[in-house]
Amino acid sequence: MELAINIHSGAGEPLHHQLYQELRRSILSGRLSAGQRIPSSRALARSLGLSRATVTQSYEQLMSEGYLQTVVGSGTSVSTQLPDELLQAAPVRVAREARAVPHAQVKLSSYGASLPNCLPEPEEPKLLFNFKYCRPALDHFPLQEWRRLLLRHCRAGERGMLDYAEGGKGYAPLRAAIARYLARARAVNCTAEQILIVNGSQQALQLSAQVLLDRGDLVALEEPGYLGARHAFLTHGARLHPVALDEAGIRLETLPARHARLLYVTPSHQFPTGAVLSLPRRLELLAWAEKTGTLILEDDYDSEFRYGGRPIPSLQGLAQRESVLYAG
Repeated sequence: MELAINIHSGAGEPLHHQLYQELRRSILSGRLSAGQRIPSSRALARSLGLSRATVTQSYEQLMSEGYLQTVVGSGTSVSTQLPDELLQAAPVRVAREARAVPHAQVKLSSYGASLPNCLPEPEEPKLLFNFKYCRPALDHFPLQEWRRLLLRHCRAGERGMLDYAEGGKGYAPLRAAIARYLARARAVNCTAEQILIVNGSQQALQLSAQVLLDRGDLVALEEPGYLGARHAFLTHGARLHPVALDEAGIRLETLPARHARLLYVTPSHQFPTGAVLSLPRRLELLAWAEKTGTLILEDDYDSEFRYGGRPIPSLQGLAQRESVLYAG
């Protein structure tokens, strides 16, 4: 354990007193909480480049004033019961408030300024059946099997899993496994080199908008559709063209007559209607994209969840050319 402490050897104040003041301020401000263990005098001296005697002298002063406590076998920690007058440390609070930047001085973007207008989700009552979207049946997750597989792969001690991935695309064995799965389960035509690991579909949408869209570009998307996609495109200055739906998915006659930079669709489980884009319409949509030069962004966000029937192959797997960007 290391502590971020500022010690200046060139200052006129003794080093042990500087350390004492730094630790005292950390305790009073709450940065070091009650009962929290602190490094041993030897470890802290090595970390700060001080002599152990200097650290010991500071610790002893803090213990004598009731800031620290020592328990045999547990090391040194912040006292769980500080004197009442110590908890009223006005100078520390004033110093922290003085460093705070007033909210009025922070200038937000137009998108950031609009965020407070978003209504928070109301508190949900406890229901026998909850049909809220984007929430799988967490109680059905195979937690025991997941734990067993996690332990098996961590036992090998491959430290590369903890490091930054080469090229920033993600852990190479994971990308290879995903490529094999997508080829088998979704008929996606790709290699591991084409896989980019992100932390969710929303980040995939933001990255796609960032690298594909310029301000003023036309983006077609389903109406009604996923608001997260709409926000991602608007953030980058796109002009939106809503495309109508029916029971079989997106209606091709309502697509833009001229070139659009991007078309965002959820063909396997349209959000929020649940419609599945039929195979004939998928082929027609791909033909339209190739004719107009429009790139399709396919959000295959939960194609694994079906009530029955066989899955329809992904748009990306049906495309004859590289006209579909797949996220799932």
